[in-house]
Amino acid sequence: MPDSRDDLQARLDVGYVEALAGAGFSTGHRATLSLPQLMWVSQEYLDTPVRVMFLGKETNGWIGGLRLDSYFDGRCTLEQLHQRYRNHLNDPGPRGAFTQTLTHTAKRLTDGRRQAIAYGNLLKMDWDQGCTSHRNSLHYAEELREVSRKMLRLEVEVLKPDVFVFACGFGHAGFVSSALGAFDDVRQHVPQGLHEFKLAGVPAFLLRHPQARASKKSAKPARFLKSRVYYDHAIDLIKELFPETSVAAATVSS
Repeated sequence: MPDSRDDLQARLDVGYVEALAGAGFSTGHRATLSLPQLMWVSQEYLDTPVRVMFLGKETNGWIGGLRLDSYFDGRCTLEQLHQRYRNHLNDPGPRGAFTQTLTHTAKRLTDGRRQAIAYGNLLKMDWDQGCTSHRNSLHYAEELREVSRKMLRLEVEVLKPDVFVFACGFGHAGFVSSALGAFDDVRQHVPQGLHEFKLAGVPAFLLRHPQARASKKSAKPARFLKSRVYYDHAIDLIKELFPETSVAAATVSS
């Protein structure tokens, strides 16, 4: 008998708490980093015929201006972090390019149900450097990278996705492989735009970040198109690999 939603959530929560407790964050880390983005398991994800894990780089702030220290001193609880995650998936607002791309992916693969996609980030916290449009925490500290690797491996182990969509850009490819293993059977559909490969046998797609701009019209040849073009190509490839995604969407729509 498969594990229930509550059982899977409990496994995630235990792993999250253990990883954070053992991360070795300094007082400075706790005062600087955002609160962590922790996944909340939805029944829609468990029931979907093809389980998609959609991963970005890191959050752009998480629960307002609170920092990581508010988790460790008890001002922000695990339940509040769960609720923040649910609110983000349930909010149909346009937000930025990343969330719009997540919504577009859900429309094409899960009949618009964002809750049916396991959405997360590679780096579980972001580093506020005073710029809201670009927070790159990849090189912040090894403590952050290592706890993020542990959490990502946990999420993959518990949620068992059928396909990965890495919406993080190619600057994070090394982090992905350091966390989840070597890229096998690599196909470069668009160099530095859309790569297809396998991670331990699971199909995976690495794409330009949704916020990445197209090449200027004056560029000859134009190196990159709008990012959405590459995501639609990846979605078409996923539909070829898993025809049941189209069947499920048609069934739900009817």
